[in-house]
Amino acid sequence: MSEAENWNVRYLQNGDPQLERTRLLSSMYDALRAACALRQRHTVQYVGGPNGEKFDSDAIVKWCAENVK
Repeated sequence: MSEAENWNVRYLQNGDPQLERTRLLSSMYDALRAACALRQRHTVQYVGGPNGEKFDSDAIVKWCAENVK
């Protein structure tokens, strides 16, 4: 799978702008679940998809509230 086919989660490790990180995942669901977990300790900026899809932090919070129990 090429990087262009991946979903990515962009976040700041421990909220530090100097520690910007990206996690690549194979599906939108996996990326959003990872974003929900990362929100516990880090500042999630967005989830991006291979075709330009983008979930901002507000959309991630809403998705987590509706889908993670």
